[in-house]
Amino acid sequence: MLDRKRASDRLTEILINLTEAIPKEAGAASERMTPQELSGPLPVMQIEGINCAGILDIESLNRSWPVGGMDEKTGNMPCLRTYGEDSETKSESFLVIQGTDLPEQFSMLTQMAAGDTVRFTDVNGNHYIYTVAFSGSGEELAAFKNHNQTGDGKYVFDLELVVDTVSEHPRVVGCRLKQ
Repeated sequence: MLDRKRASDRLTEILINLTEAIPKEAGAASERMTPQELSGPLPVMQIEGINCAGILDIESLNRSWPVGGMDEKTGNMPCLRTYGEDSETKSESFLVIQGTDLPEQFSMLTQMAAGDTVRFTDVNGNHYIYTVAFSGSGEELAAFKNHNQTGDGKYVFDLELVVDTVSEHPRVVGCRLKQ
């Protein structure tokens, strides 16, 4: 329990330092990001020895998290991820952020619903505003009707939040860029 408290305190400290370091003048970005697997990782900024790609804000949950780069371990903080052909979620998202079901990370994503707003601010200060279109297990994604589906049966979201749980079908929150 003490280790989790220390990890939570460190996450909060990284978030505060990252918030102070990100430029404020960039503003809202209206175009979707290129998929991670095509463009490589987003630029990162090193905060306390951790490569950070930005900040994730979910107003309805009153929560913000620093987001680690592709090379960071998910157990420490939510991080950018790519999904390959073997992904259970069968999605091709432009931005994928994976956390754990620890209380200091993504455990409260179960409370999210369609229509909630999610904001990602990259280290350059660009803001991407998303609306939740789907919230459920990877298994429930197959029954999801309001989706863009590619010819190969994959679902396309502009942002996907994934809770890396021990279950066979992790919780997925699929979002679309707000235009």
